[in-house]
Amino acid sequence: MLDHLRKLMMAGAVCLVAGSATASAEEIMFGYLEQPGSPMDIAANEFAKQLSKKTGGELTAVLYPARQIGDAQQLVEQTSTGQIQMYAAGYTGHKQFDYTALPYLFDDWDHFRAALFSEIGQPWIDAFVTEKNMRLVGIVERGPRHLSTSEVVVKTPADVKGLHIRAPQIDIFVETWRALGANPEPIPFGELYMALRTGVVNAQENPIETFATNNFQEVQKNLILTGHTLLPNFVAINEDFYKGLSEEHRKAFHEALDAGVQAGADALDNEEQAMLDKMKAEGLNVVEPDIAAFREATKGVAASVNVDAVWGEGAYDKIRAMSK
Repeated sequence: MLDHLRKLMMAGAVCLVAGSATASAEEIMFGYLEQPGSPMDIAANEFAKQLSKKTGGELTAVLYPARQIGDAQQLVEQTSTGQIQMYAAGYTGHKQFDYTALPYLFDDWDHFRAALFSEIGQPWIDAFVTEKNMRLVGIVERGPRHLSTSEVVVKTPADVKGLHIRAPQIDIFVETWRALGANPEPIPFGELYMALRTGVVNAQENPIETFATNNFQEVQKNLILTGHTLLPNFVAINEDFYKGLSEEHRKAFHEALDAGVQAGADALDNEEQAMLDKMKAEGLNVVEPDIAAFREATKGVAASVNVDAVWGEGAYDKIRAMSK
């Protein structure tokens, strides 16, 4: 993979965003999964622009969107070992973060941030540094994850029974769909479109922006607005690299990232509904299911994955108690 990174750079297959670097500039190689033009990409570009501006070109970001240098697991490994300096994805390889994808845990992003950046989430952040050599520096908002199907119109959990659904092979996702009676299948994301087209699987779940930018409406007839999981792009930086930054550069880094996060949130607000309206106009059947029934059917998932063993006894209930 390191050779692959070198070849990409030599071939000019990277996007150097913002002003040109000086001879003494430090580069932050920043990998993420989303396509150019997505809210995540908009966030990354604004971050890069502001970083160069605030540091006078002494820090620059080289952006690798669209899985150019690896999938989520590979980006985690590359950032942890210092092959790249920074990544963003919904997956962290750190169960304390990954379990935030438990179904219907959070009401909205304010609820998510209030829990993550509190006495509940701080031990998770500290452990990420010591165990993974990475520092969580922010989150970029994504839309909630929704179910889509090839044929079955899903209105209640009973309609999910027997579906062959592509789901991330992380225990919380697998257990969520098993609780609903579906059969979770381990299809790599890059093969998902063809798997849906050929009927290897007949359902998937992702945010609207992921659904639309990958043209899943071409191979799925129904989008069911389950909103079952609120999962951000976690943004993490290699701890050794971060510790090597001056105090001034750290301050500029965080200010630039804050600007990027806000740009991504604004883009998501503007684009997600527009994407949905366009797909509906083109014939996609959008279904509003019985959310209360889905919430009830998945309430045992936290216990089935033994969330107390990961977060500590009572943390899950404390997060739910923070609900508005």
